Amino acid sequence: MGDNITITEKIFDFILRTNVKSGVGVLGQLPDLLEERNFKRIGFVIDGNLYNNIPSLKNLVAKCRVKFGSVLVHLYQEPGEPTYQYLDQVKLDFKEGKNPLVDCLVGIGGGSAIDLAKGIATLATNHGKAIEYLGFPKGLNPSIPVIAVPSTAGTGTELAYNAVFIDTDSMTKLGINTTNNYPVLSLLDPEIVSSAPRSVIIASGTGALGRSLETFVTPVGNEISRIFSKEAFRLIMSALPKVLSNPKDMEEWSRMQWGAFFSMAALSNSSSGAAGPICYYLATNCDVPQGLGLGMSAVRFARLNHERGYYGYEELFELLDTTSEKPGSKLEKSGYVVERVEQLFNEIKVPQDLSSFNINPLHYKSLYEFCTVTAKGAFANNPIQLDNEEIGKTIRSLLVD
Repeated sequence: MGDNITITEKIFDFILRTNVKSGVGVLGQLPDLLEERNFKRIGFVIDGNLYNNIPSLKNLVAKCRVKFGSVLVHLYQEPGEPTYQYLDQVKLDFKEGKNPLVDCLVGIGGGSAIDLAKGIATLATNHGKAIEYLGFPKGLNPSIPVIAVPSTAGTGTELAYNAVFIDTDSMTKLGINTTNNYPVLSLLDPEIVSSAPRSVIIASGTGALGRSLETFVTPVGNEISRIFSKEAFRLIMSALPKVLSNPKDMEEWSRMQWGAFFSMAALSNSSSGAAGPICYYLATNCDVPQGLGLGMSAVRFARLNHERGYYGYEELFELLDTTSEKPGSKLEKSGYVVERVEQLFNEIKVPQDLSSFNINPLHYKSLYEFCTVTAKGAFANNPIQLDNEEIGKTIRSLLVD
């Protein structure tokens, strides 16, 4: 990744399938954008809290009813992430027999609402139970086109085809992953994300920041994916504290949105590291917001990697606002980067550990076994090899510092 590394040194893939419109008030253009694409029967999947608290969303749906006549709306109001079982119920609102009742689906909300829209898009044209499409199903009928409007700056689901669902029978979180579900259009409107509660801003923002760290150092990445990781890191480190101190700053909110977007572009073309399986487990078993679990885990493993002699974070040093007395060596620069992320987490009051969540002593043992056995392969994507003792100590500090 230094100056002596060339992009042509190895063969790699880099895939982005995306179409984005960004700017303050861009959501208001939705009716015209739908008409331009010749959609006539519109389906909405909207986060219920968002819909009830932002009057412009109700006005938007009302305008679509006037313009198109045929409009179906589902408000997602479940406490956590959608389940396969819930998806099987909701899909019936959008199809009659094997016939879809909509020709596009607009998902407005966080990752859960947009993922639900993607799942409905698949099941509107494919007629098995939702759990039958777990994983990476093949031979599917084309999905109903999805338009994504994220209300958080963090998940990156507006860029991805993946849709995450929980199986309540096995209590595992898996996905319906088909390239049919790449959003045909994504709208990044800073006004929508600016209304998020502070806790959501912190969870989603730290998750996107953690994703930028992990994708930057994973050996599975490539020179192009790291460009996206670096830009994500730069934007989020700068914008996150600013939107928390001034939620009305639309310029900084747009930077946050693009930072999250770039972090997902990097992940889609590389891999998560040690924090990936940890945040997965915590979200499924302990009700920890996935972004928060990702961010808190990523910064702990960044500290561990640095202390173990990995100094690859030094390439992010130039992206930070630094003092006149700049560190000189790779060790110093890498340490400074990790320290600055830790300082940011302290400044915005990210919890020191997860003891305030649904954690009990059995979770440590279960999470340790999950990381060292079930998800062992994910730890190979860490830039240095970690032994089980190091993994265990890091997990314990995360659960109860």
